[in-house]
Amino acid sequence: MKIKDKLSVNNEKFNQGAEDFEIWFKNNKNLFMSEFKALEKMVSDPENCISIGVGNGLFAVKLGIKKGVEPSKGMADLARAKGIEVLEAEQKS
Repeated sequence: MKIKDKLSVNNEKFNQGAEDFEIWFKNNKNLFMSEFKALEKMVSDPENCISIGVGNGLFAVKLGIKKGVEPSKGMADLARAKGIEVLEAEQKS
């Protein structure tokens, strides 16, 4: 299977599971906060950051990041609903 085909399959899984992904993090707040604290240490200027693979935007919103790139339409739509400016794009090989 070519890399592009694998990306399409994974992208479809993220489209179908976007809302479940968000619910999982909301139901597992300790894990969310653990990941958030690790990311927070790396983001010194959120106004000038872009989140590559922004997903559903949960982390970007909490970090104050306003822009992101996401290949999954389902995830991008959830991030946009949170006020994140999202470019739907994926790596071309």
